[in-house]
Amino acid sequence: MHSGRERQHIARAKKDVRRSTGNALTVNELLDAYLARDGIREITRKADTYHAVHLRRLLGHRKAARLTEADARAFMAAQREKGLRQTTVNRRVKILRAACNWAMREGMLRTSPLAGLRLPYARSQRLLPPTPAELRQILEVAPKHIQRLIWIGYCTGARPGPSELFRLTWSDISEAAGAALMPCAAKRPGGHDYRKIPLRSDLLEKLRTWRAEDEGCEWVIHYHGKPIKNLGAAWRAALRRAGITRRITVYGLRHAFATESIRAGGDIRSVAVVMDHSDPSMLLKVYQHILESQMRAAVEAPEGLAA
Repeated sequence: MHSGRERQHIARAKKDVRRSTGNALTVNELLDAYLARDGIREITRKADTYHAVHLRRLLGHRKAARLTEADARAFMAAQREKGLRQTTVNRRVKILRAACNWAMREGMLRTSPLAGLRLPYARSQRLLPPTPAELRQILEVAPKHIQRLIWIGYCTGARPGPSELFRLTWSDISEAAGAALMPCAAKRPGGHDYRKIPLRSDLLEKLRTWRAEDEGCEWVIHYHGKPIKNLGAAWRAALRRAGITRRITVYGLRHAFATESIRAGGDIRSVAVVMDHSDPSMLLKVYQHILESQMRAAVEAPEGLAA
């Protein structure tokens, strides 16, 4: 559902597009209309809006119909000079290309000027998730809301952020059942709003303590009683205080859950259900990180040849 202010913004953007279609849209007007379109999730709209800011700075004044692939390549070069990874650069250019393709389908542009643009290959950066030892280091120095994030994220595999963990409330926790009704990210049509996740005993003990501390507060993970929207800066500060120099992301908690669960013998299909994946193979392709101990166990598994 859109708020009143969001509805006004969307209506204004559509009106501006209709008024300017005949005069050739600027990139700014095109992005306004594309980001205001119906049928996309708000979390996607917000992420694309953030990335579109950088497109606006360099290309916003240009006429969309006169964009060229050379313009897109110049934008990519400028972004790389700022030190951005190619994956991020590609994501931003994809937004502009998708906006042009959408505008052509909607009759706002005669042709899509970037339809044939090929993006450079971007090798995804596969970071190792935090180890249990590293998480214990962070827990020793982290503020309370980061501690809760680590405990619940690592023990449930839930998506850290506003789609799941930041929406978790005390009414979703049942100590008697030893389970949580985790809000589900709206990822696919027909998906559930919540999924039941059993809670391990050490996490349940923590939750009992936190609930007693949080009398009157609705959210399980909060900052001085206020819901959390973003904690990137607090996370990075906790890593520095813990003396951890390698790059570890908040989302790495979800990868750590999958990796450690499978390493310890967790059933892959059960892990997939807990993590809200309809396709268990996703765990093997994306979330499981093979540890050296697992590789050693693999080579030791076959029967030896020594007499």
